[in-house]
Amino acid sequence: MKTLFAFALSTFVAMITGEGSALATIVDPVKDFLPTYAFTKKADLDVVSADVAYNQAVGTFMFEGTMNGAIDTTSTDTYVFGLDRGQGTAGLAAIASNVLFDSVLLLNVNGSGAFIDIAQGGAPVALPAGSVHISGNTISATFSASLIPSLGALAPGQ
Repeated sequence: MKTLFAFALSTFVAMITGEGSALATIVDPVKDFLPTYAFTKKADLDVVSADVAYNQAVGTFMFEGTMNGAIDTTSTDTYVFGLDRGQGTAGLAAIASNVLFDSVLLLNVNGSGAFIDIAQGGAPVALPAGSVHISGNTISATFSASLIPSLGALAPGQ
């Protein structure tokens, strides 16, 4: 299975501060694959932007990635968001020393997804059915913030 680490490698999606609904957006240049990326450089694997929103009123996160082309739902690609919940480390220091994360959110083109707590060695926790959506160039997931617990330093809105 081919996995796309574009969000962890080329963008840093951070939890954001604020009350009510909050949003952070990262914009990424088109066609900027790392030289070490060894797979086919398809448009649907080229990140254009990544968003994360926390809706305090209902206690949900919404993660969204927009690519440079329509997402190929017949592939086995996985889109990965790197998260820092307060214990982020530079796990990718060899290629991106300023990218810190302690967990990842995996969104699969088959509509499934999972959260993995890397810092505490946790097993993947499946996202609830119906959480992951694909529409054209965009893949997104909305789910309860309780699925991504803080590691002490950060609350969901930070």
